[in-house]
Amino acid sequence: MINFSMKARRWTVRLSAAMLILLLALASAVFFTARSSAVSGEVRVVEPLRFKSGTAVLGGGVAASAVIAVPWGQSLTGAVAELDKAAGVFELGAVSIRHEWLHWGYSLYKVGVTLVPYRTGTVAPGKMVFDYDRERATFELDPSAAALAFPDIEVKPLEVDRQSGLPLAGELRGETVKPNYVKWGLIAFLAASALALGWVIYRHLRSKTAEWLAPPTAWEAALRELGELRGESHSGYPAVCFARLSDILRRYIERRFSLPSTTTTTPEFMVELRRTALPLTAAQRSGLAAFLETADMVKFAKREPDETTLDGAISQAEQFVRETVPPKDGEGADV
Repeated sequence: MINFSMKARRWTVRLSAAMLILLLALASAVFFTARSSAVSGEVRVVEPLRFKSGTAVLGGGVAASAVIAVPWGQSLTGAVAELDKAAGVFELGAVSIRHEWLHWGYSLYKVGVTLVPYRTGTVAPGKMVFDYDRERATFELDPSAAALAFPDIEVKPLEVDRQSGLPLAGELRGETVKPNYVKWGLIAFLAASALALGWVIYRHLRSKTAEWLAPPTAWEAALRELGELRGESHSGYPAVCFARLSDILRRYIERRFSLPSTTTTTPEFMVELRRTALPLTAAQRSGLAAFLETADMVKFAKREPDETTLDGAISQAEQFVRETVPPKDGEGADV
């Protein structure tokens, strides 16, 4: 099992909080962009009505399409082709609308229709009228986005091979739009991967957050403080460091064994230690008594220790803490 330090735990929690804040910021940006677009967004014609070919064969279908950009919060609800009767006879297929939403702030609508002309020459078929849902918009729609004219198209006679005869007229259909399976497959894969990764992170954080956020145990706190004290032991104030060393060890004993040591004198503590059944060896008890007596000499008798004595005392305190760490099964663990 990986043993995470408190620093690593804090950074993990901070990183998780930063990711959550980033996701909330992104969601807020999407929300406010959609809200602003619904109110003040403009409908734009990205591509006007165009025929796939500038010419058509008499009686043969020719496809026309346009691309409209509609802001988020608004939508293109329908399109109707209005044919010009003066242009000649046309037969009209069904209007198809394809919605592409993967754009920031707006959606693209590709509108297509098939026309079959029955008169030769250059003709202007008419126009296509669009219906929009703009309930929250605060200004009128640009007329150029509400109706687009079909471009003129040249209709040529159908050349027929006398041996094969005229082809049979088939059912007139709208423009067939083939979905982009690669794009949608990639989007589905990325979405599934993101959901799976999010679920794994959620389960991991859920099982580890309580452990990571838990306060350090008595031995973890003591060893960390002793390590920091060792780095300050050569600062030129050994008596001050020795007093801190005594406080660290007393706090550890009180937390580890529930034995009052920070609020009692050394003689009182030693009496309590002798009559309490603690999991300490005779050597540990005598070493602890010697250390506390030396600490009292430094504190009350103003006996100045040298740096060598201080380093040795820190090493002894670290050894005492490590020797009294409870087993991993929790027996005697700090509460």
